Amino acid sequence: DGVKVETYNIKIDEDHILRKYSDFIVNGNKLYAVPFGQNGHLNKVLIFDTDTLTYELDALDIPVFFKKYNCGVLVGDTIVALPYGHKGQEISNYGLVYNCKTREYKSFNVGDSLGFGGKYRFRSGIEYNGYAIFFPSGTPAAPLIVLDTNGNTIHRSYYENYVLGRPIKYQDKLWTIAYHIETKEHFLMTIDRNFIAEFIPIP
Repeated sequence: DGVKVETYNIKIDEDHILRKYSDFIVNGNKLYAVPFGQNGHLNKVLIFDTDTLTYELDALDIPVFFKKYNCGVLVGDTIVALPYGHKGQEISNYGLVYNCKTREYKSFNVGDSLGFGGKYRFRSGIEYNGYAIFFPSGTPAAPLIVLDTNGNTIHRSYYENYVLGRPIKYQDKLWTIAYHIETKEHFLMTIDRNFIAEFIPIP
């Protein structure tokens, strides 16, 4: 009702790990949270049933690194997530594909297509035209990347002079705020179905 706040205790064995999860992803009556793990390896997907008010933890066999997934995008019944990553770990290159219905999953090496590892800072994504699109919120050197539900890279574009905000869908395009690092100017940035970007100056 927007007034009463209820909390539910989640018991996780890795109690020493800070900031275990970041965001929920809604699919039907269930909320999914993919692991983050600020200072340790966390490998469990949290699944909360909003009807029964119960939860499950689905353990995954995935690569070991800290600060895994700060953002996941639901495409159909599949969650696609890219790493935030830890600056001291060059192995934090692995994304995740997780099917909410079958619970089948796989990790994929996003570093193979992006050409660098470490701290990506992917924390902003959206579903668009049947793909998961991720914006490089904190690392301008990383690309805007488009993935399918198998973790394949469909497209990537680099906007190294810009810091990009969180995207929304409007009039069949993606829209966000873009800040030019050198000129200090702000733009409305749009991306169409062909992944072509347009920068509209903000007076």
